[in-house]
Amino acid sequence: MTVVGFPLTADVPGALGPNQFNVKQLGAAGNGTTDDTAVIQGILNTVCAAGGGYIFFPEGTYKLTAALVLNCSGVTLAGANRSGCILSQSTANIPVIKTGLEDVSFIVIEDLTLTYAAAQGTANTGAIALQFGITGGIGDGWYFWDVQRLRITNANTAIGIAGTGSLPVWNCLFDDILMNTISNQLLYFISPVAVGMPINNFRRITHINSGIATGNTYAISMAMEASFDGLDIEDWSAMLVFSDASPVRLQGIHIERWTAAVGGNAFYVVDAPVVIENMTIAGTIDAGGNINLFSAINANGRIAICNVTNVLTIANAAGFRTVYAAGPVTVENINEAGSTAHTFASATSLPFIQQLPVAIVPFSTATDQTGSRALNTDYVNLTRRRVIHVTVTCAATIANAATAGYETTIGGTNFDFANDVGANAGVIESGNYQMTFEVDPGGTYAVNSATGGTSTVTLVRWVEVDQ
Repeated sequence: MTVVGFPLTADVPGALGPNQFNVKQLGAAGNGTTDDTAVIQGILNTVCAAGGGYIFFPEGTYKLTAALVLNCSGVTLAGANRSGCILSQSTANIPVIKTGLEDVSFIVIEDLTLTYAAAQGTANTGAIALQFGITGGIGDGWYFWDVQRLRITNANTAIGIAGTGSLPVWNCLFDDILMNTISNQLLYFISPVAVGMPINNFRRITHINSGIATGNTYAISMAMEASFDGLDIEDWSAMLVFSDASPVRLQGIHIERWTAAVGGNAFYVVDAPVVIENMTIAGTIDAGGNINLFSAINANGRIAICNVTNVLTIANAAGFRTVYAAGPVTVENINEAGSTAHTFASATSLPFIQQLPVAIVPFSTATDQTGSRALNTDYVNLTRRRVIHVTVTCAATIANAATAGYETTIGGTNFDFANDVGANAGVIESGNYQMTFEVDPGGTYAVNSATGGTSTVTLVRWVEVDQ
């Protein structure tokens, strides 16, 4: 066997050891202008014929004019470092690296940049930088891949499956993947036969700068079991995560400079349980076309949400809903500090489940609030007990509270915090006061906060809880 004219032994130039090779010493130029496709593919083919091996890419830009095809298991493609070792695809609308057969497994790809000489637009759907999939495969898919420390730029899709009816990807690790200038999707893992396959693990997945996808395109589409630990999406203009058919868990999520301007569902669950934990989302969006932050469209689309901070600035905020669900939803500790309050909606008569603490902040804390606060009418299908937790604050001690009428009334129940006896009679001390009472779902309860003198008694926190 030979590799571009060299026998496949350890005593030839480019051999680092048995089945270990340096592409430059075997003929690859890595100068950004010479076409290195044939040299690198020849090394891959010969290593595959030997049952696998290690292929090393020194620093350089390796020009490609066709996709590099992996047709065997047990291959490592390793660069010197991802910033200085670049595989650059010069042909539009094709992958940088792709699988050519099913059941290609035990693959390692690390410390490389996968890019295109020209940015691939939304129409170039074949420009999947790292592509799994063939049409009509009959094996078990692609599994036991270890993909680490990659940078992917200028692609339509960074990593994904292609081919109608293609096989699944399972039991793989994708760690420390940095992406930018992606026109369509970051990760696309949709397969019709993914249910029951072992989980894929995604860690430290980052997109920054120049995400040009728009509309209802999702940054991540997942129809196979997956766990995300560390997801950072910045500068994205379309929807965020779509999940169907298989459980997905996302934790440690940071969304920044999100600029969606059309209707859709930021996190969209169709027919599987999804857990979302420890997330911050910020950006400027337009909800004129109706945007749901978390949405599940049928009874099997279950969502559990925990520790979410929403600091979005929202135009046409009436079209924004925090949660829209047709199935059970568990919510714990959502803090909405942006320009809108929570809206929770149940699409059917199925129970909509919430757990403390879920803060609903309908009023500014800067001014007195007098008027009516209607309970969320989307709760009308509930059969459980509805409890309101209210926090009232007094900005400064009020000495004449009793005579000035400092009292807050909610639903006919008085918040009268003035001392009634002794030397401090009629005094409200500064601070926060809390009260809990039971109400009817869908009811309206008057809120009357008194103002006078130098202080204001203001409703600052209203929490609706299903118990």
